[in-house]
Amino acid sequence: MRKFPIILSAALLAWCCTGCGTPDTGSEPDISAAADSANDSGTSQSSTFTALHSFNANTLGGGTFTASDLADADVNIIHIWSTTCPPCIEEMPQVAAFAAALPENVRLMIWCLDAEYSQAADRIPAFLEQSGYSGITLTSGDGDLNTLYGELMYTPTTLFYDKNGDLAGEAVIGAGSITQRYTEQINAALAAQGLDPLPAEP
Repeated sequence: MRKFPIILSAALLAWCCTGCGTPDTGSEPDISAAADSANDSGTSQSSTFTALHSFNANTLGGGTFTASDLADADVNIIHIWSTTCPPCIEEMPQVAAFAAALPENVRLMIWCLDAEYSQAADRIPAFLEQSGYSGITLTSGDGDLNTLYGELMYTPTTLFYDKNGDLAGEAVIGAGSITQRYTEQINAALAAQGLDPLPAEP
C-alpha cells in the first residue's frame, strides 16, 4: 500500500478545523486546499480521472475493499476528504444523510486520505459516528486507487463509478449543496445503464 504523506492539523483534535492544513513539502499533491481553490457552491468538473479496474484498499477498522466489490452497486460514489480540510469536516453530516437515503443499488463510500497518519486518527471513528456516517471508509490503496490519488488536487472531491469501475459522471469538486449536485451525476449514471433515476428526494 502506498503511504500517504503526513498532513497534520491541531485544530482537528476538536473535530473542527479553522484553516487548511499545511501540505507536505515534497512532491505529493496538495490534498487540503479546497477552501482556497473551489468555490463555496462547488463545481462539477469534466476532467478525466483514472478508472478503478484493479486495486486493493484498506478500510477503517481493518477491513479490505477491492475493485471486484464495486460490482455490488450500479453506481459507486467515492467522497474524498482529509482531516485537515475544513469544508470536508463541516459537510460530513450532509454527506452521511445523503448516503443513508440512497437505494441499495447506489453506494456512497468515503476515502480519508490521511486516516493512517493524522494525529487525530484515533478520533476519526467517533467523528464519523457523530456525523451519522456508517458506511465504508477507505484509508489507503494500491493499483488504480494509488494512481487516482496522484491525480487529486483538492478535497473534497467526489467521483462516480459504475459497477465495472469506469467513471460514470463528472467529478464534483468542493463543498456545497450535495443533494442536487450528486443526484444529477447519479441519475446520469443510472440512465446510461437503462436504470430508473433516484426518487425526487434521496
